[in-house]
Amino acid sequence: MILFIGRCLKTIECFKKNSGSSYHMASTLHRYPKGPWNLVLVGDRSVGKTAFAHQETYDSSTEDEHRRVIQIDGMMTEFRIVDSRAYRECCEELPHIIRSGHAFILMYSTTQRITFEDIVGYCSQVRRIKHDPDTLFVIVGNKCDLVHKREVTHREGAALADELGCNFFETSSKTGENVQPVVVTLARLLKDKDKDKRRGKFWNYFGRWWTLLCC
Repeated sequence: MILFIGRCLKTIECFKKNSGSSYHMASTLHRYPKGPWNLVLVGDRSVGKTAFAHQETYDSSTEDEHRRVIQIDGMMTEFRIVDSRAYRECCEELPHIIRSGHAFILMYSTTQRITFEDIVGYCSQVRRIKHDPDTLFVIVGNKCDLVHKREVTHREGAALADELGCNFFETSSKTGENVQPVVVTLARLLKDKDKDKRRGKFWNYFGRWWTLLCC
């Protein structure tokens, strides 16, 4: 017992030297933000990105950033929907906005096949800039209300999402159909990813503490 207490005291002293105080660990574990999260809209012109953003926001702080607070599983979550249309025209700004994004909405128009064919390229671009294999994104086929103008089937969109390993939705920025489920899905995925990060950080600290205790 005396030996165990001695090791505990040694561990505390070592930890204080490395982190400044025992409180540092607890505060660090809760440092990950629960919001605001940046959801970046990526896609060709005229697919409905701006209208989509306005459907899901209560405040537009700038022309290309739109804010919203929603309740996810009992927790209030703030996010920004960032419309990349301006950055698409200014290539040097696009990497910056992608790096600042926490999740991505890759959007095409169900009435324009060319916009659907560009999705794979956008996905590759996001993954290349983020350098994160676990980057969160969904594929959205917008303008599903224009049935008589459809050029891309629901099955094609779902197949592409399966290939890229993400969720798929068809939406209408005009009627609001399925717009909120897109945002809620990404918010839940971000929440789960945040939990995994904090859990991993805890176990890193625990492993460090255990190593010091046993040395």
